[in-house]
Amino acid sequence: MTDTAVLPSFPLDVEAARQPASDVARRVVQEAEHGKEKHAGLHGVKSLMQGRSDTFSVSPFDIHVKPGWNTRDFSLSENQEHVLDLAHSIAARGVQQPLTVYWEDGKLWLSDGECRLRGAWYAINVLNAPVMTVPVRTEPQGSNDADRVLSLLVRNSGKPLTRMEKAQTVKRLLNLGWSPEQIATESGVTVGTINGLVEVLELPEAVRQRVQQGQVAATEAVRIVKKHGEAATEIVDAAVALSGSNGNGRATRKAVERVERERTPEAKPEDAPDVVAELERAHAEIDQLNSVIDSLNRTDKDREILALQAKFAQLNGRLQQEMTTGREARQQAERYGSVLKRVRAALGVLQNADILPAIEALKN
Repeated sequence: MTDTAVLPSFPLDVEAARQPASDVARRVVQEAEHGKEKHAGLHGVKSLMQGRSDTFSVSPFDIHVKPGWNTRDFSLSENQEHVLDLAHSIAARGVQQPLTVYWEDGKLWLSDGECRLRGAWYAINVLNAPVMTVPVRTEPQGSNDADRVLSLLVRNSGKPLTRMEKAQTVKRLLNLGWSPEQIATESGVTVGTINGLVEVLELPEAVRQRVQQGQVAATEAVRIVKKHGEAATEIVDAAVALSGSNGNGRATRKAVERVERERTPEAKPEDAPDVVAELERAHAEIDQLNSVIDSLNRTDKDREILALQAKFAQLNGRLQQEMTTGREARQQAERYGSVLKRVRAALGVLQNADILPAIEALKN
């Protein structure tokens, strides 16, 4: 693997990468111009080819790439390293596998092989390798944009696309009017696979950025979002930080699970019973049982007197409370007063006489 730290910065912009930037590069362009003069009467890709073959040979600087055409993310260090490795290989042995191109608006456009083409440009501009030509094949006749986008999924014979890069390719096909079923059929995968890529596109922006930066796997990000919803970004960031503290900048499943456990504690077993509260309840139940036993030992007359006493105490207490509330209280007092009269009548006590002696007499 090439050490990117000892080489010039990688040009992200495809047009910047394409510009001749060394004496060798300018010589490559000059040789290509001489070749064009020899083929002045030809048209299309044949006007650019050098030599005769089923596979054309053209100057790498005659090939154009539409901005944003490739879904591969060249800002990722892993993709830059891949191109740099290709550049060294191309500097030593040339481009081994033909690129795929098509002719449009008087120019030769690339549809497959951007890593190889970028590698060729880098080999010429930076490594001073005299790569005069690269092999190309033209697309099948009648190819359109949808066919070219599909080729990004099915014809990547070099470094496989990441899941996010595949998702971007699927999005482009969906925007062209293709259904998930059609994409699955044409690319030779299941509809479930295509729908899974669509789920990657629907990730929250912050989580999707973590996936693009290689800080968390796309499938893991989808799982976290499904499980935790709005808290997913916070969980991913915490897992990335935890993995970073362990010497790895990518959130591992182990780190994610640890963060999930810390933020969603497992259900604890039921607390042990409060002994003091249990004893208090037991005493209360014993008191209730004693009251029942005591009432069973009383005669019917005793129970009647006790009931009257309780009723009187209740009425008297409510009467005292109601009397403090004004007119309504007085009305209530009158009603309860009539009840008290009936109680006195039942005891055979005069209106103004004390009822306690009467109650004592009944007890005796």
